Amino acid sequence: MFNDHYHAQIPPFKRYKLDIKITFFSSLKGRVLLFLLLPTLLIIAALITITTANSFSSVRTQAEISLKQVVNNTALHIKQRNASSVSSAKQMVLAQDESMFGNRGQSIQYARRILVENPQYIGTFVGYEPNADQQDKQFIGQGSEGSYEHGRFLAATEDSASLKMQQLSKTAYASLFKIMRQ
Repeated sequence: MFNDHYHAQIPPFKRYKLDIKITFFSSLKGRVLLFLLLPTLLIIAALITITTANSFSSVRTQAEISLKQVVNNTALHIKQRNASSVSSAKQMVLAQDESMFGNRGQSIQYARRILVENPQYIGTFVGYEPNADQQDKQFIGQGSEGSYEHGRFLAATEDSASLKMQQLSKTAYASLFKIMRQ
């Protein structure tokens, strides 16, 4: 079928052993890896890094804004409660100035009422300087509500459930006396 003459002109296939070593980066595979794949991976890594940094920055900014809002709301709440407490204290002082000064029983009832009407309070306090109402002598040793053994009127309502007036502890009394002297 084939012409023998044609086959005779084609040299027989010979294997030639080449002793030339081609380095990896000189080969086609190496060049594809070096010039295409490696830059692509570097670009992707850079994009991921930039995106991650921007995300963290955005999240941090949002967290700071949220935290500032919580702090501002809490400060406003504290300010409102303090204003309410100061207002109640002023009302108690005005009541003493107008008609309650010297009326220890009525002062105690008023302090209890302030506590009942303001459940956010943990206690109320009414007290006079020693013998300010000129009644300490008649209360000496009687153990009456709000009076100490020496007759001084210092009453505190610390229990909103029972509304029982009690004497201040010696530590609280000392602290209060120190504050009053300032």
